[in-house]
Amino acid sequence: MITPKILIIDWSMIAQSRTYSLLSGHEPLLRATDIEEVRYRMTRDVWQILDLVKPTMTIIAKDYKINGVRQYWRGPFLAEYHKKNTEKYISEAHEKVYYRFDNVIYPETNSFPVQLGKKLTKKEIPEDLQLVSHWDRDRIEDFAPTYKGNRVGDWVFETPKEEFTKLYNDLATDLSQIIPNCRVVEAPHAEADDIAGVLTCKAPNTEHVLVTGDGDWYQLVNDKVSVRNHITFDLLEEPMKKISNDLKIKLIGGDAKDNIKGTYTEGKMGCHAKGKPAQKIVAEGLQHTVNQASYERNKRLILLDLDNIPKFVQESVLTTLRGAKVNLNPELSWEKLGLNLKEQAILTKSGDIFGQKFERTPSHPSGASKEPEDTERTMEEIEADFNACFDPPF
Repeated sequence: MITPKILIIDWSMIAQSRTYSLLSGHEPLLRATDIEEVRYRMTRDVWQILDLVKPTMTIIAKDYKINGVRQYWRGPFLAEYHKKNTEKYISEAHEKVYYRFDNVIYPETNSFPVQLGKKLTKKEIPEDLQLVSHWDRDRIEDFAPTYKGNRVGDWVFETPKEEFTKLYNDLATDLSQIIPNCRVVEAPHAEADDIAGVLTCKAPNTEHVLVTGDGDWYQLVNDKVSVRNHITFDLLEEPMKKISNDLKIKLIGGDAKDNIKGTYTEGKMGCHAKGKPAQKIVAEGLQHTVNQASYERNKRLILLDLDNIPKFVQESVLTTLRGAKVNLNPELSWEKLGLNLKEQAILTKSGDIFGQKFERTPSHPSGASKEPEDTERTMEEIEADFNACFDPPF
């Protein structure tokens, strides 16, 4: 029976790294346009990954977006958290309204929509603050921090961003049509992180190789799960103890890149940062002393296990995986993606990135294809062996 090995590719990481590699000038431009060059570089990366890993199943994991806009479950979750944990105050002496969230107090500078001024220091907080019990909490949406809401950047390419977005989507589909047992998974409400978390946790006895540059994925590493860098393809070699400790610190100190704030201790101003304050709390095992609502919030937003990824997201990932189109056609078209047989052989160590286990040979330039030998196993047989390894199967 074939020993299964699942490759999960963080598609946005491959897309971003190869798009912005155009700016470095370290590689010669081999194609006529930016779009063609990025398509070539992304495809080349995938061939090299496949040749290195030789998986029995490949998952192209995509973040769920509609018209390029993030549609992740963490966004509504964080918004609901702020609705429940934001406080409104008034000061008659100053004739002002104030809001407190993430253990910081801000003055209101505009009412419709609500706009806030700079956070107050301890000395600036009015002494006569009175808590407002009943108010329109929907207005919190005007100012509360949003998940990944701090990610802004100017588009630096002449080619419109929409054309690159179309390239990323089309290329993932094209790859799934020529790579044996490859599926594109873009599950409603899920990020690629969730896809990796659900699949590795649902099949804990199966070997997984994750290709990413996102440190959030490192928490999934164990005896059966390894991580390779999305640019160098090198194995992550950080000790498990360090990965675990870094994760604990992140739960206390938050994750600035995703706009996740740190936890806080009642009676002290501000949040814990990922630096020395968070490190000290973890080192002394004092996680129970921080505000538990903020701590549980961070666990939900950061951890990629089945206790913290919502059930409806888990089902979304599995349903999308089961319904994904998979290539079972023995005729593979390398030329479709601009890598002919000679170039593919040069790029890969073996000249056959799929290995003998698939017994697949791409079409020859002449159009003739190699006839299968009598001992060749069909993809249906391979998939049956593969799925039998899971309890329960995907």
